[in-house]
Amino acid sequence: MFKHIFLASEDEVTASNKSLEPKHLETLAHAFGSVIPSESLSPAEVGGYLMLHRNDPLTAVSNAGHWASEIIAIKARGANVSAHSSNVSDADSSETSSAEVLEAAVGSDGSESSDE
Repeated sequence: MFKHIFLASEDEVTASNKSLEPKHLETLAHAFGSVIPSESLSPAEVGGYLMLHRNDPLTAVSNAGHWASEIIAIKARGANVSAHSSNVSDADSSETSSAEVLEAAVGSDGSESSDE
């Protein structure tokens, strides 16, 4: 889902993701998937989150863990997630910066990291 949203065609390339090559998006997709708990969030919830950040895949990855925790906490309280979606902040001062996410995902020399 991550790659589908962020891998733009040449006609759709935006200023925020034009420098990311498909292989970097692949690495970011893996990083995103590693912080999203399986079977805890619906595809619609994940897709909605990604669409909020469709012009900035780095921010989507760096804030995903905090966002997922907030949504899961709302669900645990039995509350309607959609009623609280606008109140869920995915910005947290402890989250990794976009530059750090990209560097960790693709390495400082531009090659993919070998964490896998």
